[in-house]
Amino acid sequence: MIAKTSVSLAVLLLAVIHPGVGASSLDPRMAALEPLLLHKEWKGMMKAPDGSSEWEVVCRFDAVGSGLLVKCGRKSSGRDGFEEGYLFPI
Repeated sequence: MIAKTSVSLAVLLLAVIHPGVGASSLDPRMAALEPLLLHKEWKGMMKAPDGSSEWEVVCRFDAVGSGLLVKCGRKSSGRDGFEEGYLFPI
């Protein structure tokens, strides 16, 4: 378990150090995410549970490095928020 965690952290660290490097194709283990990638922005609406407000949310997925990582970002215009993370196989 410790070896898997250290390898995962190393891969994530590599992505953070070289975030601008785009991948030309995905690693076969990440192939299930292929339909998300195509450098599209996915737009949707979120609504408060009581219906008092709603705001637009934009998600984007990009392959990074050798295709082993997928960088995912989400921003919401109404709440001035931004989130970013990485998906990678373990």
